[in-house]
Amino acid sequence: MEYKEINRVCILCGNKDVELVWDKADRAEKGILNAKFIIRDRDTGKMYNSKVVICGKCGLMYTNPMLTSSTLEEFYKTEYRKIFAIDNYNVCAGQHALSALNTLREMEGIARFKSVLDVGCGPGAILVNKLKNLGYCAQGLDTDIDIPGVIHDYEVLGQCKYDVITIMNTLEHVYNPVQMLKQLRKHVKKFILIGVPNAAGEFNCTVDGWFSAAHLWHFDKLTLSNLLRLSGYGVHSVFDKKEAMGDKIHIVAVPSDDKKLVIRKPRVDIIKRMYKSLDIYQRILYSNRYEKE
Repeated sequence: MEYKEINRVCILCGNKDVELVWDKADRAEKGILNAKFIIRDRDTGKMYNSKVVICGKCGLMYTNPMLTSSTLEEFYKTEYRKIFAIDNYNVCAGQHALSALNTLREMEGIARFKSVLDVGCGPGAILVNKLKNLGYCAQGLDTDIDIPGVIHDYEVLGQCKYDVITIMNTLEHVYNPVQMLKQLRKHVKKFILIGVPNAAGEFNCTVDGWFSAAHLWHFDKLTLSNLLRLSGYGVHSVFDKKEAMGDKIHIVAVPSDDKKLVIRKPRVDIIKRMYKSLDIYQRILYSNRYEKE
């Protein structure tokens, strides 16, 4: 397939002032790039070069240039499962589902719920099936039309509302996460649960997989919270999660009209230094990651 790219501005603050954090071509030239994650144009053989930048105003890290929306759609249909083998996917998805289930159980004492919509449920709809086995009314939604028994189109939701909407390890793959979250807001009765890898945490996976074409956005607690505020949600609870692949953030949010962002200038020098040794992830301490207010 042909990999078409587009330059993006920061989706949180609209800033164009970014600094390079990671460059796949540079790693390939040095001979340290994991070959499994090299993606090439089928016709020309040219390697797609992922680059990760950080916004100099609000600290959001993201892939830039980014694959276009139509290219991403084709990538997920034809390439994604080849790179991330299905057996490995099922193992990871099972871990994500158990982690989400534990967070939901923690929340149940605060806001009891019966119905759950899992967005980006993936093959097997593992979290959906676990919830059904526990007696909840659960439904999966995934744009992959080859997944049976789930909703494939947001329009099918109509006027339906769910006590809880979960989006686990999906938001970092979405071309326009603000639009997606706004679209789901009208279907939330009580709260939404977001789970993403923690860009300021520790990871046990290869950096080339983490900064792959599949991951568009690299959130920490502050930038994910700001994304939710911008999309019409207020942050209720934040959970740090340890999984086999690395640290995750779970944020529980409720519909809100307060869209004021919490902007703190990132310490780009520290962040770039921490990612310089790219085969060994180290924790980026929040106390040093942003300038003091």
